[in-house]
This record gives sequence, structure tokens and C-alpha cells, in this order.
Amino acid sequence: MISPVILISIDTVRQDVFNEKCFPKSWPVITSDFTRFPNAISSGVATPHAFPGIIAGTPAIDDGKFKSGTSTIAELFDGRTVAFTNNGHLRADRGYSRGVDDFADTSLPTHQNKASGSLFERIVEIEHVKNSQTLKRLYSWYKSLSESPPYSKPAKDADVVTDWLLAETRDPPEFLWAHYMDAHKPFIPERAIDGPKVTVTKEKLGYLNDYEREDDPPSKEHQDLLWELYEANVRYLDRGLGRALLELQSQDWYDDALIILASDHGELFGEHGYMWHPMTIDPVEELIDVPLAVKFPSENHAGDIVQHRVQHADIPATVASVLDQQSHPRDDTHPLLDSSSRLTVSKSNTSIRVTGPDGYVIKRRDGTEDEYGTVTNELREKVRSEPFPSVKTMSGDVRGIDDVQRMEQLEALGYR
Repeated sequence: MISPVILISIDTVRQDVFNEKCFPKSWPVITSDFTRFPNAISSGVATPHAFPGIIAGTPAIDDGKFKSGTSTIAELFDGRTVAFTNNGHLRADRGYSRGVDDFADTSLPTHQNKASGSLFERIVEIEHVKNSQTLKRLYSWYKSLSESPPYSKPAKDADVVTDWLLAETRDPPEFLWAHYMDAHKPFIPERAIDGPKVTVTKEKLGYLNDYEREDDPPSKEHQDLLWELYEANVRYLDRGLGRALLELQSQDWYDDALIILASDHGELFGEHGYMWHPMTIDPVEELIDVPLAVKFPSENHAGDIVQHRVQHADIPATVASVLDQQSHPRDDTHPLLDSSSRLTVSKSNTSIRVTGPDGYVIKRRDGTEDEYGTVTNELREKVRSEPFPSVKTMSGDVRGIDDVQRMEQLEALGYR
């Protein structure tokens, strides 16, 4: 039995920043011990669209859930499994706790979580109230009044995640999943390594980081500032990640371990007229071209760069293959080292993209379809068979769907 299997997921890291400049601490370990897959495609444009592929090998459906009949990576193991997802989208009601013995999303697992924070913050973590939309809105209001600066990141930082990961792996479980959030907006100097000089006020920087600006990019000057802060925030993530990898490298079980490093999605900085990672956008390259690297047991393929196209959904099949279990049952996923041709699926709330060997097709909720490159009937059939997800934001909105439904109603009434 290969043990442990460690999944390290990193939020909002584009493929074009997966390099020594932005990962100076981690890069020596990654380039020497890991196999890199530079042509990896994400299952979606935002966290809840992407992670069903990473965890269960399936595109997202409904509110970011898994297709029926699929199993999670954690369910492949008989021994102890732990996860700290560090993201409110990666929660139990969407299926992420399945197979996990010690699961936590936005706070550390109970045995490592010291009683800290306000009474309100502790109430938020009570399981039967944490998904209340009213409570979420009250908590957002509370945070807006209590936090300084006004653009603080809501998740635990890289040092906290690394401390948790290293504590858990001193007596390693069979499966561990840790999620780093430091590259996610807001992009701030407080979590920056070698960052730019910031001359705008905190209030201005908060305004520039606002989600309401996702379809209203700022000036080129401010786009450049946000990009430089983004790279500096990635380096902050790398400081914690590098510490984790170096410590793991020193463990006596390291050679036998399978370690997967994967980003869920990228980020936009004015490309295509958008900022961030909108849930209502076509799956464009800047959002779905993502870093993926794997340390296989016994130094297999260590340092290799594998050029064939792979996808998030190949990760569970890879874990099953290394564990010498039956491969993932879906016929359109393969272990990552398998060079078989794939049809890769990437989703947003309003668009589904299926990419083939020489082209891709996009289907949209408004009924339009676009084709790029060489598109086969197999691609067309695949994209038409995939259901649209209806993923909610943290505030409970379903962006992109209400507008389409209103247009359909107007059309049915003869107003279009």
C-alpha cells in the first residue's frame, strides 16, 4: 500500500506563474522530485466548478456537486484520511467530506483548532448553522465592520496550512488534503513577498479588489499593480509551500509517497474584458490552463516534463492506478502518465467547453455554440450531453442564470 497520498491544492494559480520567479522556495523540489504536466486543463473557471474534477474525476453539476455514482479520492482508502479545505466552497454539503475521517473547511480540524476568535466567529463554525444564508450575510456585515484593512483575506494563511500539514504528517494518515488560499484575491501587500510599491490608499486598493469590478477592469496602471501584487501573493504562498515540501522531503516515508500539487483555476487581469474568475464566463485559457505536478513513488519520472494534454479529472484515476486499484470508471479519464487522447470538460455557470486533440467547442446557456480548430462529432455530442451547473456564490446568488432565464421568459412572451 502506497502511503501517504497527499493532495496539495493551491487556489487561483495560473500556469504562466508556475515558475521559479513565483515559486523560488518550492521550485528546487518540484523540478527535481515531481513530474510536471504543463498542458493540464481545469474542470472549471472557479473553485466549485473545478474541484469535482480534482476530487471525484467528474465535471460539476447542480451547485458544484459531483455526478451520481462517483467516488472521491478519500473513499479509495481504508485507513485514516484528513482534509483542511480552507475554502467555504469546499464543504460537506457538496460532497467534499465523503470518505474523510477528520474534515474541516474554513477552520482547522477540531484537534488542532485552538479556541480563538470572536464568539460570532465560533458560532459561524457550528455545523447546523454554517450554511444559513442569513448568517452568511450577517457575518459579511460583521467582517466589514470589524476588519482592518478592509480587504483582508478570509482564509487561513500559508503558514497556518503548512503547520497543520506538517503536524498531520508526523504520523501520516493514508490520505491528506490541504488547500492554500494565499494567491486568491484580494491582492494585498500584507501577504506579499518582494511586492511592488503600493501608493494607493487602502480604501482604493479595496475598491480595486472588489468583485463588482469583474466585468469592469480598472486602468492599465491599476491592472499592472494588481498583477504585481498577485505575483507577490503567490510568492507568499510559496514560502509556506516550500517549507512544507522541504520538511516532507526529509521524512523516511517520502520516497514511497504520492504527492499531487494542483491549482484549481487561474485568474484574469483584464484579458477578454474581465477581472478575477467570473462564474459567467466562457472557460478561457487564462482560467483553465493550470499548474499540475506529481511526485510519484520511488522517484518514478522524477524531474520529467510530460507534454500530452491532461485534466483535473485524471487525478483520481492516477491515485487509483498508483494504489493498484481499478481505474476510475469513467472512460474519458486516464492516469496522468497515460498519453491516450482525452476529451476534457471545463465549465462555468453559463458555458461548457469540451477540448479535443485539435480544437474545442463551447455550448452556452443562451443556446449558442462556437467551434474553434478541428471539431469532431464526438466533441459536439460530448458538449451537448453535459449539464450546466448552477453554482452559488458565497452570498447565495446564482450568477448568470437568472439573466438567461429572464431572457427566455421574454422570448416565450414574444418580446424578443
